[in-house]
Amino acid sequence: MVVVFYNGGMKKASLSASRDAAARLEAAEYARRRAEADKIEALCDLAAAYDLDDEELFLEVLVDRHVQIGGVGTPLVSEMISLEIAGLLKIPVAHAASELSAALDLKYRHPRLFEAVLNVEIEVDRAQMMTTRCRDLHPMLLDEITAVWLARQEKLSWGQARKLVDELVVQADPELAAKKERVAREQRGVWVWGLNEGVMNLTGVLDVLDARFLDARLTEVAGLIEPRFPGLTKAQRRAKAVGVLANPAYALALLQEAAQPELLTDETLDLLSKLLDGVPREFSQPAAASRAASSSAAAGGVSQPAAAAGVDEPVS
Repeated sequence: MVVVFYNGGMKKASLSASRDAAARLEAAEYARRRAEADKIEALCDLAAAYDLDDEELFLEVLVDRHVQIGGVGTPLVSEMISLEIAGLLKIPVAHAASELSAALDLKYRHPRLFEAVLNVEIEVDRAQMMTTRCRDLHPMLLDEITAVWLARQEKLSWGQARKLVDELVVQADPELAAKKERVAREQRGVWVWGLNEGVMNLTGVLDVLDARFLDARLTEVAGLIEPRFPGLTKAQRRAKAVGVLANPAYALALLQEAAQPELLTDETLDLLSKLLDGVPREFSQPAAASRAASSSAAAGGVSQPAAAAGVDEPVS
């Protein structure tokens, strides 16, 4: 049902046109979701029905073997089906195989979720996000997880729904989760690559705590160097902070400088003078002395920690 609120200021003709456009928009969105669901169903039906006779292959060396493209619990399909789908959809064969695998997983490993997709109760992309993250689980564990996730996902954002899937997977098979974590840790590393137009890429796989600490430190250093690079965005300063952290002496000088208390500023001294206005001169003398000391320190060129450390500042 389409609802367009009428605030009294919209002309009747404009209100009617708005309602018509809203109705067409709603119909188009439903048609899109319906088409995506039909595509999933058609892929599964085509895979189930497709079976080449060896006589149709013309060459004796060609044999139509059946392979398992989907996860555990999905049926075997012709190894030629990916070629057919690629030709029909005009997409690469690898992409066609990936789409078929996701469709088979949805139908045969998560029938409850597949039914919800066909009834346009959930979008295909959201459903396949769930099935992909459950790919390594045994089929006997999937129905309960699917039921719990399907009942709760509607009120969750995409990120929250993904997090819920991960929690359910860990609860369903803790040993598998621990094994996957050990495998992931074996892939840890940091790589600098791809020189292109004066910049390079930095990618890495880190322990969770190390990554959190690095993220926090980059944000901190990016804030400290903002006065030196006022024209850079926060993201650009975070990138610059990587270079700062690569220079331990300069990074230490910045952190020490930030930890030092700030000297009395002119604004603070003016405020003190106003507060002491009317007080006998002998009692207000410390304020004047503080101003003189501050001016003397500035004139004397008190060295900053970064300069004292004897390191060069990074170039923007």
